[in-house]
Amino acid sequence: MNFLEIELLRTGGVLPPLQTGFGTMAHTVAEAFGRSSFRDLQFFCGGIGEAVLELMYSGTAAVVSTGGFSINERVRYILEHTENLSDRLILRNGDLINNAEIIGRLGVIALNTGIEIDIYGNVNSSHIAGTRVVNGIGGGANFAQTPACQSSCSPRMRNQEPYRTSSPWCHTRTSVSTTSISS
Repeated sequence: MNFLEIELLRTGGVLPPLQTGFGTMAHTVAEAFGRSSFRDLQFFCGGIGEAVLELMYSGTAAVVSTGGFSINERVRYILEHTENLSDRLILRNGDLINNAEIIGRLGVIALNTGIEIDIYGNVNSSHIAGTRVVNGIGGGANFAQTPACQSSCSPRMRNQEPYRTSSPWCHTRTSVSTTSISS
């Protein structure tokens, strides 16, 4: 979270909208925001999970703009008990939320999952071993290619074992699944 603290100082105390993606790593990132000192966060995500809605419910997130979210009993409770929900949760069409121009103009900070990261700074965020698609079906490529700042997160452990995501080169090198890490 250190680079976000630096960004907060650079922007005068307000972070641009954040994008966390969807899934286990996005959930972990959102939980970390809940334990941090960040407040009044804005999210601009193609899809969100329960953890981002928890941030809105707790007051850590001021507004969430998304194309959709998963529903469970806790999410129902959050939706029913969040004050000023209609001012804080904005549902948008996928064409808008995944639009590269809008992502760039808003200066979104994208925090996504990298399956593998090579020594040149390229990130494969969509294919396992270059063949099995696991990410990037919606607007994931737009969030990887056009944000003001893109950071790829990867797990240290998977199934209780150390997990290596760095490699000499990424298996997939298409413009949709590979992007350079930018600061």
